[in-house]
Amino acid sequence: MAERWVGLFLHDRLNDYQALLLADAQQAAVRDGLALVVESAEKEADRQVRQIRDVLALPASDQPGLILVSPVRDTELLPLVTQAARQSVSWAFLTRWLDEIPILRKTNPKVDVFSVSADQVEIGRIQARQLLLILRPGDTLLYLSGPLGASSARARAEGLRAELQGTPHRWDTLYSDWSESGGRNAVTKWLDPSRARNASKLVLIAQNDDMAAGARAAVEQWGQAQGAGAVVDLRVLGCDGSIKRGQRLVSDGRLTATIVVPPVSGRAIEEHAIAARGGRRPEARVIVPVRPWPDLAALRFKHSGIRS
Repeated sequence: MAERWVGLFLHDRLNDYQALLLADAQQAAVRDGLALVVESAEKEADRQVRQIRDVLALPASDQPGLILVSPVRDTELLPLVTQAARQSVSWAFLTRWLDEIPILRKTNPKVDVFSVSADQVEIGRIQARQLLLILRPGDTLLYLSGPLGASSARARAEGLRAELQGTPHRWDTLYSDWSESGGRNAVTKWLDPSRARNASKLVLIAQNDDMAAGARAAVEQWGQAQGAGAVVDLRVLGCDGSIKRGQRLVSDGRLTATIVVPPVSGRAIEEHAIAARGGRRPEARVIVPVRPWPDLAALRFKHSGIRS
């Protein structure tokens, strides 16, 4: 199995984190001597299904040893991961979890079906801790989630709610597609003048940095439209925290804070390569730790003197 190639099926090629997944997979494939073939669904679930189905239709000798998927829509892939397991093709979900994974592993014990993901619930908990450090009296809270059907989006929201349980804080939730344009569009609709929204003191909590950047642009445009009398007190929390994107946005003052989420595709390839060499097999769920950026002590210090 070690000689067989690896197929990487990305959500899209524009999202910053997807670019990290690609680079991480390329480096791991080189280290482990595996050929890597990359496809992008460009945010289209049907396209991703077709791409994977075409690969599984190849003759057995030409099929990959491992399929890595950053899903557009998680549940639509269940028939394909079932087919892959029956054809002895290993499968790793990147940043996602399906409850059916343990069942698939039990019914196909010789094939590795697993998930490699950042600690999604912890991401939500960290964002809640960041929020509590930057909140001021009178703030409006807006939570910008990834797609409703994405397991990662649900887990991050679960962590946020759990950490804020028992507090008086309430927020509106908007849904987007992980993209900067999607974040901008979602917040622009929320700010529709006919709804008389008050964004003069606003905290945006976005589930990734791209949506956070788009959301900020929408609020800034709204503030300009209100005229010179509008005071927009805006703080924005993001997630992903790459050096080139999220951390730079924090340094530039475009984001208040973010969360560093390591790419997980390289870890998935390494888990597969170890098993292919006769070593240990991957657990059903491989969790990669995350961390706030800046750290919470620095964020507390920065905002302790300006809360009123």
